[in-house]
Amino acid sequence: MPKKVVSDNQKEKKSKKDLPKQVKDDRPNPPKKPLSSYFLFKDAVYEKTKKDNKDVKHQELLKLIGKMYNEISDDQLKKLQGEAELLKEKYQKEIKEYEQKYGPLKKSSGKREKRKKSDDGQDSGDDDEKTGDNNEDCLLYTSDAADDLLCVDLGGRRIIKKKK
Repeated sequence: MPKKVVSDNQKEKKSKKDLPKQVKDDRPNPPKKPLSSYFLFKDAVYEKTKKDNKDVKHQELLKLIGKMYNEISDDQLKKLQGEAELLKEKYQKEIKEYEQKYGPLKKSSGKREKRKKSDDGQDSGDDDEKTGDNNEDCLLYTSDAADDLLCVDLGGRRIIKKKK
């Protein structure tokens, strides 16, 4: 039986067993956020709607459920919203208990913080403190107003600096 030819690249690859283990947090997972009234409605009607519309794709099925949700009576809507509110209150109690027992929740680092934008859609001058008077980080200068200097940095951010 011929031997398998193994390249250098394959030899260098490490299996999951060889990689260092990440430190696990001893805390259990926090309670999951409650469902909104729409998702409570979707969960209630999804299977029946799927059986009635076997040939419809998932995306179209969700559009159909969305239309059904918009057409439900006010009484049904209030009932769903009341149930969602009860679930939200229960979640808030569970989160309080969780935080008292295990400390505050860790913020996920995967999501980026949204930037505040001014009325004209441009970034506000929140980055002034970061750049200070160091003008080397600016790629382009334009005069935006009589008292302001607009600096566009290498990242493409618009930063308004005050003239001295």
